[in-house]
Amino acid sequence: MIGRAANWSHRQSCGEISLGDKAVAVHLNRPAVGLGGLAPSTTDRVLGIELPDFADPIPASLMVDGYVRQPDLIATYERPGDDHLRVQLDWRYDQQVTQAGECAGLHVWVSLQTDRLDSRPLLNVVTELSAATLLQLTPNGDWVPPKSSPEDTAGCGSAAATALLFRPQAAVDQSLLVLVMPHDVLRCRLTANTAQSGWRCDYTLLGEHLEKGVIRRAQLAVYPLTRQQDEVIAAELFAKFLGGPLPLTV
Repeated sequence: MIGRAANWSHRQSCGEISLGDKAVAVHLNRPAVGLGGLAPSTTDRVLGIELPDFADPIPASLMVDGYVRQPDLIATYERPGDDHLRVQLDWRYDQQVTQAGECAGLHVWVSLQTDRLDSRPLLNVVTELSAATLLQLTPNGDWVPPKSSPEDTAGCGSAAATALLFRPQAAVDQSLLVLVMPHDVLRCRLTANTAQSGWRCDYTLLGEHLEKGVIRRAQLAVYPLTRQQDEVIAAELFAKFLGGPLPLTV
């Protein structure tokens, strides 16, 4: 049993939280490196968020704030200039009850706002695990391996490549579920890393017409799972993810 909600600890540019037996780290000045502690290898990336036109690491002068608000770890970034791009990242602790019991994960919201009259900011999100097999959820509700050759999907639809189940070879009793809200996906690419027996997924999110003052949001999620019944649990979590409440917009 997971029990009560875990609490974020926040020190300088790093936030940490426990998801079951995993200590997960978020580097606020380096969101592109992803969530630490969820993959067996330190070179792997889980939900690495590459902000449009921001350097890695993000200079302290462009990071407006970083703080904890109940189950949320929130960071805000602003890039000065004619377009004055403002980005907010919100990592929210999420606890779900499934057929197999309780599990904990993170929901992530990425919000973009600009002062330009017309812009099309592209948000790239990367998950890459070496030494892991991969299953993707089909529209029919089946978990199947992707093709071994690079697979591109435009306008991913309700299920194609937006629910991915990684099974690390170094942790035979664990799996990792990565979710992306389908209507946020402009295109995605699944690539097999044959040298390391792993997989990489590149999502391009948003990218549509963004008017001055309007906020666009993309929604992601990740859950570490036990290997037993992981397909059933993952499908249930994806259904809840799709049916969850939308974030507030202005």
